[in-house]
Amino acid sequence: MSIVTFLPMIISYESQNFVISELVDLIHGNNIASLNDAVCDYMGDFVRSWLFTAESMQPDSKILRTNIHLLWARVLPYRDGCDWQMPDGVITFCSSNSSLSSVDSCQLWQESSQVNTGPIDLDNLKRYFSKELGIREGGIRTVTRCFPVATNPCGVQTDVLFNDNFTVSFT
Repeated sequence: MSIVTFLPMIISYESQNFVISELVDLIHGNNIASLNDAVCDYMGDFVRSWLFTAESMQPDSKILRTNIHLLWARVLPYRDGCDWQMPDGVITFCSSNSSLSSVDSCQLWQESSQVNTGPIDLDNLKRYFSKELGIREGGIRTVTRCFPVATNPCGVQTDVLFNDNFTVSFT
């Protein structure tokens, strides 16, 4: 009996939140399509719109103490001279003229830039966000896309961390 009631919870967690995968597929596809964008305009506009959408996907959650959904995102390769991307490829940061991101997200994103002093370690970032936000590390979802798929390192890469604890808590 307990297997019957436990199994649907596992299946519902994996199958209910297609939005996260679709959001990552969307930014990764645009990352690939805009490789030849010499002036950064198209991808810059897209990243700003994507950040606004991805950041606001989770409803307010008094149970979890936070409603920040998008924890961190990076797109590679780095495009020199583009103001929407940090030199390490990170796109989750707020500039002084940014009006798209919430104050909480901006503060969290700013502080997370201090976590990795060398190469970016996604597991380190998950532990950091879990501790900072008081959420389960297992509820932080890491999604990585690589193109071409069979190469190492990727020519084009997208990495995103989402707080999926809200979905997990209600399945």
